[in-house]
Amino acid sequence: MYSNINLQLVSVLCPDGMNKQNCPVRQYIASKSDLFNMSVNEDLFTLAKPYDNARGKYEGALFDIYNLCQNCQKRSK
Repeated sequence: MYSNINLQLVSVLCPDGMNKQNCPVRQYIASKSDLFNMSVNEDLFTLAKPYDNARGKYEGALFDIYNLCQNCQKRSK
C-alpha cells in the first residue's frame, strides 16, 4: 500500500505585492527540485523522495521555508 499525506506548510495572508513569481518560499521550493516536485499549476508541492530517506534534508528545508515566510511577513509591517 502507498499513501500520500499532504501537509500544509505555510498558510498566511501574504503582503501586498506578493505573487507566485516573487514569493521567496516558492522560489526556494522551486530551487530544491531534489526535494520537492511542483504541480503544473504551481499550487501543489509534493515530496520528491520518501521522507524517511531524506528526513534531515526535509527538516532543514521546512525550517528554511518557515523562516523565509516569517521574514517576508516582518518586512511588510
